[in-house]
Amino acid sequence: MLDIEDVMHNTDTEGIHSASLGISWQAIIFGFAGLVLEDGGLSMYPRMPKQWGKIQFNVVYRNNIIHVSIMEDVAEVTLSKESPLDQMDIKIWDQLLSLEKGKIKQLNKPVTQPQDQTLEQLG
Repeated sequence: MLDIEDVMHNTDTEGIHSASLGISWQAIIFGFAGLVLEDGGLSMYPRMPKQWGKIQFNVVYRNNIIHVSIMEDVAEVTLSKESPLDQMDIKIWDQLLSLEKGKIKQLNKPVTQPQDQTLEQLG
């Protein structure tokens, strides 16, 4: 993601490849955080590396800002006070969570999880 010497002459003055930053964000959010759009709503099935302490990000869905914080065994999600909706649902680890504007909702990772599924089996 960094080109210290700008060998290809295609970076900004800090040596940052902006497109690489975008794809890295997507890999973390759609990959490790497991964010997908399904059944007309947002769903997450986080699978974080054990070495990571936390992933935090915001996502905008239908003009609603959702703050997400994922730890190894816990997810915290908040529907922003600035969101037009007062309530919305999101699925995390296959459990439906009802979000209310401005309130932090916490969900513990279920004890039993599929460990050896392929991407095809996960859908």
